[in-house]
Amino acid sequence: MPEPMPPGAPGPFAFADGELARQILESTGYSDVTLKPLYEPLYLSGPGTAAEAAAHATQMGPVARVLGESEKATIKQVKAALVETLTPYYDGVGIRMDSACWIVSARAG
Repeated sequence: MPEPMPPGAPGPFAFADGELARQILESTGYSDVTLKPLYEPLYLSGPGTAAEAAAHATQMGPVARVLGESEKATIKQVKAALVETLTPYYDGVGIRMDSACWIVSARAG
């Protein structure tokens, strides 16, 4: 299994700590940097079933990275576990889950 990505490494969670975004912007000359948290539900992989979301999750992002060169049987087990985990979040349209992100603004120069 690969080592976990260090904080701030490129990827979908690179800016989980908003201070990294602030540091990057300020170090490149931006000022008045503000970070405002936004919490909204989202559909994992868009509309679709738990099986479709699980298939998508195993093809890209952190899960795909961890699976890497795994055997087909292992990937099949992971997909089954994901389907079981995601099914309670199905709302008739797709897998609806909570999300969090930053709304970032800054002034140039």
